Amino acid sequence: MKKTPEQVRVERGRGWIIKTLNDARPDPVELAVLSSTLDGLNFPMWRRTLAQELDYLRSLGLVRVFPLGSDEEHTAVDQAKLIQRYANSNSDADLGASLCVRVTAHGIDFQAGLVDGIAGVMRVE
Repeated sequence: MKKTPEQVRVERGRGWIIKTLNDARPDPVELAVLSSTLDGLNFPMWRRTLAQELDYLRSLGLVRVFPLGSDEEHTAVDQAKLIQRYANSNSDADLGASLCVRVTAHGIDFQAGLVDGIAGVMRVE
């Protein structure tokens, strides 16, 4: 089945998210910084769109989302709630904390080419 140009753009955007996080590891990346970086790569995303893409990548086990400075492990449900709050807020000040995202071991393996293609995500170099 042939992909539409929009589908290709979405998949590349997801790939750039993974690559950016992989390049930053082991450090997490604040969502504001990730958004700014994507803008610089000509992949601008509104907060709501970035939240949707992060939630998709989180559901595949490629990324983890957490508040800056958090020492605890957040469940998938907790992460989904954080992403939803981010999507529905106008700024990080509304959240009461900056959110961060980090690539997981599965995401690192995907970026390194150790995992066969993942539907919906394009590996970028």
